[in-house]
Amino acid sequence: MKNWICIFCLSFISLFVFGQDSQTIIEKNKLFVGEQFTITYHVTLIEGDDVKFESFKLNLPAKNPEKSKETTQLEIVIPFEDTIIVSKGKREWFGSYRLVPWDSGFFQIQTVKYFINGKTNYFPAVSFSVDLIKAKKGQDIYDIKESFTKLPPKKFSFKEAIKEFNSKNGWWFYLFIALGIGILIYYRFKKRKNNSTDKIEVVFERPKSLKEITLFEIEKLDQKQLWNQGLLKQHYIELSFILRDYLSKRYILNLFEKTTYQTKLLLTQKGLSVLTIDTIGEILDQSDMVKFAKSEPEEITVIRLSLIAKQIIEQTSPIETEDAE
Repeated sequence: MKNWICIFCLSFISLFVFGQDSQTIIEKNKLFVGEQFTITYHVTLIEGDDVKFESFKLNLPAKNPEKSKETTQLEIVIPFEDTIIVSKGKREWFGSYRLVPWDSGFFQIQTVKYFINGKTNYFPAVSFSVDLIKAKKGQDIYDIKESFTKLPPKKFSFKEAIKEFNSKNGWWFYLFIALGIGILIYYRFKKRKNNSTDKIEVVFERPKSLKEITLFEIEKLDQKQLWNQGLLKQHYIELSFILRDYLSKRYILNLFEKTTYQTKLLLTQKGLSVLTIDTIGEILDQSDMVKFAKSEPEEITVIRLSLIAKQIIEQTSPIETEDAE
């Protein structure tokens, strides 16, 4: 009860007491983990005023006003944007972020500094609460398996293999091997001498490309049909991992610990088209929504996202060419 009283009082103060000259406006003051919301800063100007505001890039910090050590980072899903509106001789400046919280609790976005004609001013603080999403009746809650990092295979060491083999079999076995090899060489040489036209044809299997491996993994995941086994969340987690693994290897990045927004920024720097990046963002956003039990897409939607993921792999893979015979 105490927290709700604090929320009401602080919200009332932040929205009205500070007046129209400087305001901090929050879209909602009661949120759920993973729910997006907008915070807007507003100030009334006069002719000739120049506003300067230093924005955050990836995260906006917030603190618990009752517990100073309890903090959280609000992910910025839409970067800061500002504009000036002139209406009936009145000039107003607006600037806003689109944010998403990933921690539950009672938090306050602290006062934010801005400058008008070089003079320091502050937007008032604003408070809000974040709750966990309530579990649906009759639906089990499973742990989210986020870590699927593949351990690299142990490199083969011929020296170690020889050492281990020798410890088990002894040196006498090498003598037997040498004798066998000598006999094989003798008969091989004799056969080649008798029929010099014989040719040995050696066929080397071409190693599979990253594109082929990734498409095979998505196909294998689809064949499991986890969504028909009550494991829809597991399906999206594995699809998200396969896509991040491919993009990380294709563009030499580490995307496993990155948010969807950070992933899109890094891919933009690699020169991918806006359409391709938005499509990748759609798959990752849908996976996040399912993981936090906020979405239960139909089977046609699940299959559609797998097809889109395959198209992304096809479009971003380098053109494969075969050596002429």
